Amino acid sequence: MRRAVRLVTGYLAGAIVALLFSGLALGQETLFPAGYDITARYRLSAISFSVGETLTVEWTLANDASFGLTNLFLAENLPLEFGMISSDMSIDSVDLSFYFSGPLPEEEFIGYNTYRWIIDLPIEPDTLDNVVGSGQVLTLTYRVICNSPNSYELPFHTLCCYGDTCGLFSTAGEITVSVSPSSVSDDDDLPSLYFLSFAYPNPANGRVSFSYSIPDHVAGPLELRVSDLSGRLVQSSSRQIAGKTGLIVWQPEIHVASGIYLYTLVVDRWVSAGKIAYVK
Repeated sequence: MRRAVRLVTGYLAGAIVALLFSGLALGQETLFPAGYDITARYRLSAISFSVGETLTVEWTLANDASFGLTNLFLAENLPLEFGMISSDMSIDSVDLSFYFSGPLPEEEFIGYNTYRWIIDLPIEPDTLDNVVGSGQVLTLTYRVICNSPNSYELPFHTLCCYGDTCGLFSTAGEITVSVSPSSVSDDDDLPSLYFLSFAYPNPANGRVSFSYSIPDHVAGPLELRVSDLSGRLVQSSSRQIAGKTGLIVWQPEIHVASGIYLYTLVVDRWVSAGKIAYVK
């Protein structure tokens, strides 16, 4: 699979058409094998932004074929200078659960981190069973920041799924974005690159891990808060930060029931939030 990603990406690098207007970048991917009424597109919120500003990427998969898409996962490769802030996913505007992993340093390309979203996992149908049916649209939206001014080529993303008794695959070539220095003159006020991961695994039936990567000058504490959908605090924990990377873990207590929970990670001036599906 890894070799196929590299080969197809190389062939498509010059074939992907990007439409640039009003600071936005639009691209359309090519699906293999061809001949199916399935369209994958992506949009970047800007092609020029400053260090610390948020870049939003929206990726859509429109399934107008006569069959559903299963075994679906997405992968994104972003420069090492970029950090993932958050992501969410929906089918026809209805939020759905997914597995997320990353950053995985230089797993596919030198100088890039890999991130993965698994939408449908047949081996665990009770916890992750999301099929993009005929006529439905899957949307992935993620937000990143960059900590170093430069020009970067992104994204290098891929899609794999199964439908009509065959495997389907798509990939996209690059769009060049320009990152300029922050307009803030005081270095102490410059936004720094944080990575506060999503819950992993998610859904979970036990302990949940959150990885983080932060600048050297930041001294904790890193706080984790887990609440139910009404906003009632279920559990909280904190730890002092030691070094640039590490983990903070949520071990649900015995009284925590199955359901959807909200989590918040806070360190210094930065907050990351999301949802956890917990199944006892």
